[in-house]
Amino acid sequence: MKRMLKRLTLLAATIVAAASLLAGCSGDDGAAGANGLNGTNGKDVAVTPAEACAACHGGGAASVDTVHASSSNGDIAVSAIDTSTSTATDLIIKFNVKINGSNKSTYYDAYGGDGYRLRGDTLAREAVAGITLVSNGSGNYTATIPNGVTTNAGVNSRYLFYVKNTADAALASASRPAGYRAYITFDYPAAPIADLLGSSAACADCHGSFGNGFHRGAPSYGGKTCTVCHDASNTTYPRTVAMVHGIHNSANMPLGKFSLPNLAVPPRTWEYSIAFPSYLDNCSICHQTGAPLTAANSKPVSYDFCMTCHQNWDGFGANLPAAHKSYTTATNCNACHSADPAMATVGGMHNAAEMSTGNGGLLYDGVDVGVVEGAKITQKITGVTRTGDKLAITWTATYNGAAVDPCNATPSATAPSFAHKQISLVDHGAVTVVDHNFSFLKGFFTGDDVTNANNGNSSPGQPNSTNVDFTSTGNTACAANVATTTLTLTAKEALLTGKGRIGLQGKPVMKHTATDKLFYVRAKSPIYDYNLADGTAAAVRRPVADTDKCLKCHVGSLYQHGGNRIDSVELCVMCHNEASSDQNNRVAMGVDATEAYDGKVGQTYGFKSMLHAVHASGEAGQKPLVIYRTRGIYAFAPSEADMPSTWPGASADKTLVYGGDPAVAAAMQPHNFLTAHYPRNLNDCSACHPSTFSSIADQSKAVATTVNAGAAPWDNQLDDTLMGATTAACTGCHRSDIVKLHTEKEGFIASILEAGRQTIIDLFK
Repeated sequence: MKRMLKRLTLLAATIVAAASLLAGCSGDDGAAGANGLNGTNGKDVAVTPAEACAACHGGGAASVDTVHASSSNGDIAVSAIDTSTSTATDLIIKFNVKINGSNKSTYYDAYGGDGYRLRGDTLAREAVAGITLVSNGSGNYTATIPNGVTTNAGVNSRYLFYVKNTADAALASASRPAGYRAYITFDYPAAPIADLLGSSAACADCHGSFGNGFHRGAPSYGGKTCTVCHDASNTTYPRTVAMVHGIHNSANMPLGKFSLPNLAVPPRTWEYSIAFPSYLDNCSICHQTGAPLTAANSKPVSYDFCMTCHQNWDGFGANLPAAHKSYTTATNCNACHSADPAMATVGGMHNAAEMSTGNGGLLYDGVDVGVVEGAKITQKITGVTRTGDKLAITWTATYNGAAVDPCNATPSATAPSFAHKQISLVDHGAVTVVDHNFSFLKGFFTGDDVTNANNGNSSPGQPNSTNVDFTSTGNTACAANVATTTLTLTAKEALLTGKGRIGLQGKPVMKHTATDKLFYVRAKSPIYDYNLADGTAAAVRRPVADTDKCLKCHVGSLYQHGGNRIDSVELCVMCHNEASSDQNNRVAMGVDATEAYDGKVGQTYGFKSMLHAVHASGEAGQKPLVIYRTRGIYAFAPSEADMPSTWPGASADKTLVYGGDPAVAAAMQPHNFLTAHYPRNLNDCSACHPSTFSSIADQSKAVATTVNAGAAPWDNQLDDTLMGATTAACTGCHRSDIVKLHTEKEGFIASILEAGRQTIIDLFK
């Protein structure tokens, strides 16, 4: 029986601007929206649309882009640094500044005329006074250090100054007083110290080039900026290596935190507990390739250097020889380690430890080999043919551009295997067996989003899957390097119409030449959208998130959940869609809204809601995001103090879920608390989304989000209580009560709609 639309409130004429301090919006309310439904007597009634955020937030002073706008969003680039026109006495520096790709010509001062240099003979920091700045237009500048060449006297030095404009409000922010913006760092006549981080991308990939969270908001130029002060022998600042290693690995250290010392008198410390979004022992993330990585791998083994990551001897694992526990900073580690050349360096020690990443990866010479080899493999679904309830899926793979056999069962250094199911992995002496089969996910659309309605799955919004069977009697056969996998649609799936999506999940296996070990490869998981009627290719889904941007932070780790869904947001959303909910798990545990840690009947793990909330979880005042899984309860918040008193604390052991029945095995779960410290500005949408992305959802394509999944059977989505598409996106980050009230007052209170999500889509066709 169709459920009636319960409630749609009329939109007010004025919609409050989406900011931490909500202010009214004025001016044109925008064009009238499409007709909506209010369910009166079951008839259509002309009303304001279900959600009309664009009336205010689509343009003008209250637009999402305007409210989020700041020159600290996007990208700042200092380039074309040139000292070739210096005179016999004066050091002349020419450079260009761009913000978000556009030349910026409105800086008028150079740090009050001052800067610093790091002298190479003693690595001492010295002040540089009297710098003058001239804007030449088109983002080009000339800075002059009077007598800079004479004073330098040929000593290799690193210079640092920054340019500002206190009159330009767009260049100022709370974290960057007086409009400090562009940092100019250069070496003259040559570098006084080696650059171990390579290009500016090493830091900027995660932090953004504006360097949110850095000291004075310094843009991240490959760490060169930091060395001028932090590696100077005559300063008391923390040293770069200890600081960077310690902060980034702080949550993984034996104490779960890192205390950063300041060498001043009296000493001061800052504490960090940062969860690095990848594997810190993949040294190439920061040190990249070539000379910087070689230098990092070649560092001699020493107590002080090793402890920058490991913190203490407990950080080396259970297989550490007992004698090491007595060694200190005074110990000459090279007395033993140099006797074995392979173990004399940090890189050699890491190789000897046979370090791995999660889920069967391999680290060697400071590189995640699975990422390197994965970039050489392209998996592609080439077509779908439907005959009755059968789907015949063709797919291929290449290695270095050459076709390979998808049915190959023998992995080698040049031939990936998709049929090899299991590998044994050694990590610091511990042996584990990792088993990952290839399988196909079957997804189904509502509008332009996967929702998997009416597909018979026992979890809300989830796709069904079928393993790829390469045996002689299995569902997959290969000919001329083309695999054909035949799947059978379930009875409920066979009745569905519209558009479907096939996703291939799994990791190929290869053999590493230097170690002769098998390892799993991070090859991107392919998807294919097709028309359910006949299997022909369907229109590509609108671009929402850019996987390549995610990979700038999550290098080699964009597979953490599941382990076999690799580097593809479009595959992830087959499960992490807006119809998803953990409500079935809460019900199975016997937990209702009054007992739940977040006070909800269920929580969606659709990316629109979950990723915003996870990445914002380190911000003060954020409400907890809690996901009830069948393998643990996961909570994200600024600190555990922000969790309700019923939260038992993070525990690796199974603990009774509050409100759960102790007689029900599903109610005994590990409790995991996490905080994400997002390394750039949260309102920088360009960090994740493509340039064509619209923050205001197109409601003819973007579907509403489930806030209450109703009751089993969970694939019936007509009893879902739904939140508007834009509201779900905004309240992922803006989780305060005042924003919730605003969205309900000016949008519509989360409601059950007569035709579910299709109700809203039909309004905007």
